[in-house]
Amino acid sequence: MSKAIYEMIYKEMNLQIRPCQILDAEAICELNVSEMGYEYPKDKTQQKLKQLLKSGKDKIMVAVIDGIVAGYVHANDYDVIYAPHMKNIMGIAVSDHFKKKGIGSKSISGKCFNQT
Repeated sequence: MSKAIYEMIYKEMNLQIRPCQILDAEAICELNVSEMGYEYPKDKTQQKLKQLLKSGKDKIMVAVIDGIVAGYVHANDYDVIYAPHMKNIMGIAVSDHFKKKGIGSKSISGKCFNQT
């Protein structure tokens, strides 16, 4: 999509933060390449995502704007004996087209990561 289309979408942005689904694997793989520099094959990304989605320790949320996956955050359980239960951010990526719009902050500040 062109930058103009992304800007138009953002102006009327309908941001939703929701749990990741296996159908998001391709978009996540593209974000990993374009925004994080990780060249990891789509099929292996999908396999790994299936595994993580089944895990009780991992939580992956996606930021969706009008049906487009604009970003994601992956967190897992982090427990130590000197502090309450926490989530450790393993990865966070936001499409360059949607950066500086607060999407990353909204993705990690939701109630979804405050569960024990």
